[in-house]
Amino acid sequence: MSTESVNIVIPVYRNLQLTRRCIDSVLADLPDTQHYLTIINDATPEQALKAFCEDVAKHPRVTLIQNDENLGFVASANLGMMSNCTLDVVLLNSDTEVPQGWLSRIQTASRNHPDAATLTPFSNNGTICSYPRFCEPNPLPKSLTVGEIDRFFAGANTGRTCEIPTAVGFCMYIRRKALSEVGLFDLEAFGRGYGEENDFCLRASAQGWIHLLVADVFVYHEGGASFGKETATRQSAALEIINQRYPFYDQIIADFIERDPIAPFRFAVDLVRLTQEAQQTEVLFEYQTQLQESHKNRKALEKDYLRQLAALSHYAEQQASQARELLDERVKLHAVITEKTEEHQRQSLQYEKLLQENRGRSEELDRQCAQFNQRCEQYQQLLEESRKHNKELEEQGRQYEERCQRYDQLLADGQRYREELEEQCRQYEQRCQLYERLRDEYEKYRGELETQCNEYETLLTEERAKYSQVVDQLTEIESMLVVRIQRKVQGIVRRLR
Repeated sequence: MSTESVNIVIPVYRNLQLTRRCIDSVLADLPDTQHYLTIINDATPEQALKAFCEDVAKHPRVTLIQNDENLGFVASANLGMMSNCTLDVVLLNSDTEVPQGWLSRIQTASRNHPDAATLTPFSNNGTICSYPRFCEPNPLPKSLTVGEIDRFFAGANTGRTCEIPTAVGFCMYIRRKALSEVGLFDLEAFGRGYGEENDFCLRASAQGWIHLLVADVFVYHEGGASFGKETATRQSAALEIINQRYPFYDQIIADFIERDPIAPFRFAVDLVRLTQEAQQTEVLFEYQTQLQESHKNRKALEKDYLRQLAALSHYAEQQASQARELLDERVKLHAVITEKTEEHQRQSLQYEKLLQENRGRSEELDRQCAQFNQRCEQYQQLLEESRKHNKELEEQGRQYEERCQRYDQLLADGQRYREELEEQCRQYEQRCQLYERLRDEYEKYRGELETQCNEYETLLTEERAKYSQVVDQLTEIESMLVVRIQRKVQGIVRRLR
């Protein structure tokens, strides 16, 4: 027996009878100083089951984890696997029954194959690990106990293993090193249960690990006890997730089933059973049952083949009819396409003609834009001249102010005229800014631009007239002031004489 310790993890929820049978069989083969048993009570509603778990927890090698609420199989299994972070793990369903020496033989296979992430024994209900009928749930052979049929496997397949594409979760030995590298079960994806072990195995395979069937161990599995009526629904949902993540999964399972590489191990057990007089009749009966089922399946397949052949013939006739209809539609569609093509060519010629006309208009607009820019430059020059003249007027006004301090009223009039001129200059500047904005918006308001320019020229002419009037008025005022000053000077001169 191996001296390496293992943590056996059993999540429990319902069915005291099956759970008691499972735990009792584990404890019967649990050395006092070697392996550990971790039970996770996932908030069972059965008080008797809870009390049983609490009673079992008194064993020195047993740990009981009690969930405050139901977390589901995956979360409970993860809790159990994390309860001891150094030991290999055996994840065991609560509806199984293990024989004497089962774990030591699995450990022997594990030591002989250090590249194996998981190891799974034979079972009556273990899909690809099932016996006697492959990939089917089987009752225990009549008159045999779990221990007796396990001894047949131990004798017929001593030390023998076979690589399988995935472990089966009813009894799953997991190497701690692989668990540390690959990680725990995916709780978010598989929640309450089913499919989590397949996902784990496929992740491990991607990292170079393999998975083995231990052919010299048999563990009984009731099947479906954990989820009851939800079993089929959960299996379907899990398979959908697996296929989304691993599109090749169905194919590798189908290839494995077609090859059936574990058939020699099943035949070896059958041969051992045939040497037992009490088992001969039952083994032959099992073979006869399998032959009858194979014959029945063959007839069903032949019937299904004929039905599918008739359906295929009918489908072919429908496709031929649809093909003829599609050909007629194609001819009609070709005529429509030809007509539309000719119409499109006519429209293209029209569009080309319109494009040429628009190009001519665009050149005319460019010419008008150039003229507008020239006018804006002229307006800018006039504005500069007006500003220069304004400075000259301001200088003259200051001179008049120095000369004519006594003529306040006339000076006030001159000041008022000067403010009017400044206001007019600001208006000129604002109009020039408006002209610049109009230039930017010229493309949008092409039709209105010429009219606005004419209006601006008329306005400029009027402003020039006003400006001329103001200049004339200032000239007249200046003349009057000169005359008055001369007269005043002459009067002063006469008085001095």
